[in-house]
This record gives sequence, C-alpha cells and structure tokens, in this order.
Amino acid sequence: MGDRVRFRRFVQRLAVQEPLKVVFLGGSPLDGQSVSQSSESHLSHQIIAYLQSINPKVKLQFTAIPNVPLSYYSVFFDAHVDKDADLVFIDLAAEDPVYLQDGNHQIHEVLFRRAMDLPHRPPVIELMFQRQSANYTLARPEFSFTNGDYLSMLSQYYHQPWLSYRGVFWDDMVRSRAGWEKSEFFAADGVRPTARGHRAMAELLAQMVRREAKLLSTREPWGEDEETQLHRPLIGPLFENVSTINPGGLLRGQKLKEAADGEASRGFKWMDGPSDAAQGQGWRAREAGSRLVLDLDPADIVPLGPENINQAALVYRRAAQGVGSAMLVCGRACNCSRTALEGSREGLLAQAFAGVFKVAATGPCRVEVLTSDEGEFLVYGLGVLTDMGAVKPLV
Repeated sequence: MGDRVRFRRFVQRLAVQEPLKVVFLGGSPLDGQSVSQSSESHLSHQIIAYLQSINPKVKLQFTAIPNVPLSYYSVFFDAHVDKDADLVFIDLAAEDPVYLQDGNHQIHEVLFRRAMDLPHRPPVIELMFQRQSANYTLARPEFSFTNGDYLSMLSQYYHQPWLSYRGVFWDDMVRSRAGWEKSEFFAADGVRPTARGHRAMAELLAQMVRREAKLLSTREPWGEDEETQLHRPLIGPLFENVSTINPGGLLRGQKLKEAADGEASRGFKWMDGPSDAAQGQGWRAREAGSRLVLDLDPADIVPLGPENINQAALVYRRAAQGVGSAMLVCGRACNCSRTALEGSREGLLAQAFAGVFKVAATGPCRVEVLTSDEGEFLVYGLGVLTDMGAVKPLV
C-alpha cells in the first residue's frame, strides 16, 4: 500500500460524499469478450456499484481497448481521462511485454506519471489479472517472476496500491485447490477474467476501502502532515530516459479543429465543449455519407522524423447503441489499409474508443473518415505512435 496518502484521501472524500470520478484504462481483460462490459459481473460495474452504495456522487469514466499498443494510453491520455479524475485504475499488464528487461516498461511509466500528476492527486492502482502460460514466459514456471513484478515495482516506487491475483491467492490457485482452480478465474486464453475473476478483484478493492475507512475513523485520522504529503512534487522516474522519450503525439481540441479541411469535408460539425474534459470537444456527424478530412503532419507533433512513425489512431465514441459506424482511409502521402470503426455493439459501456492502424507517412498526410450508417459519430482525436526506437533498452 505504500504511504497510502492518496488512497486515504480518496476514502475520506468518499465518506463525506464529495463528487468523485473513477477512471478505468483497460486492455484485453476488461474489453468484455469474456464478461460483458455492461454486465453486473464486470469489474467496473461492481466497483462503481460498491462505491455508489457509500457515495451516490461517484461517476465512471471507462475505456477498454483490446490489443492496444502499450504506448497508446501514454500518448492519447488526454483523450480518455478528464483532468478532475479522483481514482485511476490501469489494466495493461496483458499488453506490457513479458520480457523482463524491456524498454516498454519505460513507456508504462510515462502513463503512470501522467495519471499521478493530475490536479486531484488521484491514487493510481495497477491491476494484474492474467496468469502467464509457460510458453509465454520464456519457459519460466507458471506464476514465477513475470512482467507483473515490474508493474508492482513501479507501484511500490510511487507508493501506490497494486492489486494482483498472484499477490493474494497464488498459493491456492497454483496448487489447484478445490474452488481455486485457474479455470474458475480465467477464460481459456489465460488472460481475460471470468465473472468470478471480476468479483475477486472487486472484493480486493472493497477490502482496501473498508480497511482504510476503519483506520481513518479510529487510530489513524487524517492529519495536516498528510495534507502536505499529498501535494508534494512527484519524485523522479524509476527507469532511464522516461522524461526524454517520445512515444508519439496527439491532435485534439483546437488542433484537431484546425486539422480539418472544411471544403473537402461534409456533414461533420464542430462540437465545442469544455476544453478540460477528455471528450468535451470534437467533430460530430449524424448522417450516413458524412465525410471528415483531416490533414496530419507527423513532424509537427513527433520531431523524430516520419521514419519513426509506424502506427496511428483515431479516437471516437463507442457505445451499446445509437452510435454510427465509419470507415477510415488514408490519402495523400499516407499509406495505410482501410480500417472499420465500429460504433455500436451490444454490451458496451459508453466510452472513447480507438481505431489503431499501421501507417507509413512520408510527410504531411490526409486521413478521411466516411460514416456508413445513421447515428451519431464523434471524433475526439487523431495521433501517431512511434516505433519507440528512441527508447534505450534497459540492458
């Protein structure tokens, strides 16, 4: 639990029923393929329901993108997380590479630091669901030292909680004791949790809240020294080069507005909302056949040269119903495959999603979004991801 100051402050604000925003940034385990996002069994539903039973002013901001590049959230953070977030869950252990000494752990720390540096000083809680099969861990025994240990080191370094199956009931699970078999907690892929797996993680969080609430009301009340600690400057990074690497760049807000070619576009109108909200501004269309043309010069946002760029992403709204779909195509000086942007799917929570696609940009390029059916289609951001060649390996 580290020094617990941030989490204690969250629990204190929860108890006095202040408005609170809880953020989930997820990958494969939370995307809903084994347990629907809108199901009462899903982790986000259980945690929000529990917190709202204490404080009805708790709100959810949710994103789960399967198979997302690890660098994605560190670059597109502002398109998914509001500035007033009060608690941030990060579920990207499945996307973090298993190789122990890998520069990608630095990219994970970039994301971690961005969340830690938010104005409300939220606690940042890493979630570690998945087990690692033998062929996925370089022949190490199952549940031995894995990438999850690097995530735990990161949490410990910043004095933040870290919730892990392996850290809580490893002994029972690895021995396949009755009721604790791996199949009880994981889908067949060994990554996505079952309904019971979601419940187990939610209960771990509930236990943390109950324990901290008891301490705050008894022998460890909130003190002035903790208020000082809460606002102390963020310590320097754990891994090398974290402050200098450049995993990519994002156009959103006014820059996204200026990137549109008004003459070539049709049917899309600018939505001008609060600039400090992740999805407060963007381009919106409501009719099939609408067209949004965006001009993107990678050199303007990633000063590494176009040869370092190998992926791009368009951030758009997704929900269970009422959201249209679209097709993304590349034009001038931009080589990429057509990418389908699915808007609605049963069981989804409303969220900012991303269409990630490989791209070869030789200079300023043009991206077109063509809506294919009726329904509201919202575009919140467009950006690029580098090959992270500038990241110095840890070995």
